[in-house]
Amino acid sequence: MYVCVCNAYRESHVRDAIRKSNESDALTVEDLYARLGSGLRCGRCLLYVNDLIKANRGEKPVQSNA
Repeated sequence: MYVCVCNAYRESHVRDAIRKSNESDALTVEDLYARLGSGLRCGRCLLYVNDLIKANRGEKPVQSNA
C-alpha cells in the first residue's frame, strides 16, 4: 500500500527506513523523509507516517476522528 503518493513511498519502504534509523525515539516525519531523500509535500501522509514511527517505539498511535 502506498503511504505517501507524492513521493511514491510504500508502507514497507517507510517501515524499513524507520527500523534502520538509530534515532527512532527522536525521529520525526520530516527527519525520516530527509533520510529517504525527499521532503514532506502535501502532508496527507503526515499522521499515518507519524503513527508508524510511534508504533515502532511501542507507543499507541493517534486516533483520528475521520
